[in-house]
Amino acid sequence: MRRMETLVRILALLQVLMGLAAQKKTVAVFTGTEGGSVEINCSYRDSYLYSKHYFCRAPCRYSDVLIETQKADIVVSKGRYSIINTVNAQSVSVTIKNLRLTDSGVYYCGVDKRGSDIFTKVQISVKKAEPMFTLVPESSTHSVYQITTSKVEATKSGIAFITFSLTTL
Repeated sequence: MRRMETLVRILALLQVLMGLAAQKKTVAVFTGTEGGSVEINCSYRDSYLYSKHYFCRAPCRYSDVLIETQKADIVVSKGRYSIINTVNAQSVSVTIKNLRLTDSGVYYCGVDKRGSDIFTKVQISVKKAEPMFTLVPESSTHSVYQITTSKVEATKSGIAFITFSLTTL
């Protein structure tokens, strides 16, 4: 009888410990600024080096997949998204450019695996762009503007393009 009580107590303790361990699983948070970009990195075990990897928005059904790898160590780009499976680092990197406030939310790095896929949950937080500076005219008959977002792009020829948004105050 005493053995049975001890066994029940041990099982109860194990159940509590397993519950605590499950709660401590942290979600990586990646932060970017509206108009900027963010790079998300997800590591994986060596048994998935050459598997297909993908990135999706929750709830991560087939229609929620934003981009997927084609081959290891080759960058794939699609719209604002790019992805690469870097075999030596055992990591998948996803970059999202031209961030929008609506990009904030829960995403998953997925590994295509026979049976059921493996997921790594990540959180993306996009912050509103702060004004860079305010343009104040010399005359009071003109409007005051704030530059709220900007983006600098360089071309292959070395010419830089600057894109920015003006907000009237």
